[in-house]
Amino acid sequence: MIDLTLLEHRIPKHVMAELPDTMAKFNINTPLRLAHFLAQCAHESGNFSVARENLSYSADRLRVIFPKYFPTPELAKQYERNQVKIGSRVYANRMGNGDEKSEEGYKFRGRGYIQLTGYRDWETGGRIRQRYPA
Repeated sequence: MIDLTLLEHRIPKHVMAELPDTMAKFNINTPLRLAHFLAQCAHESGNFSVARENLSYSADRLRVIFPKYFPTPELAKQYERNQVKIGSRVYANRMGNGDEKSEEGYKFRGRGYIQLTGYRDWETGGRIRQRYPA
């Protein structure tokens, strides 16, 4: 049995409230497993503050974060601050998503504390939710 009181004031209360059920559902039953799970969630979610990927980037930032997809300032400027267009481009044709025009890259952008991203991850997440309903 893991003493969760050691995490109080380190993990947000709403996350603490979810932990016992989540740990039971997914066999998080050792301190090491819990440490790995919480570290991954905290990292992906900005210490549990973000549950939806923010894709609102300036043209300059697009060229830094996604240089492969925005090799020129002109192209980056066309996508600047448009989350649908950015997500659709950078996540197109990978992770099970369709092409850019399908907008699946945006639709299946990162969400949740784990930041599941891409159709394939969302499909897997859906199967897990069916197997382990809330």
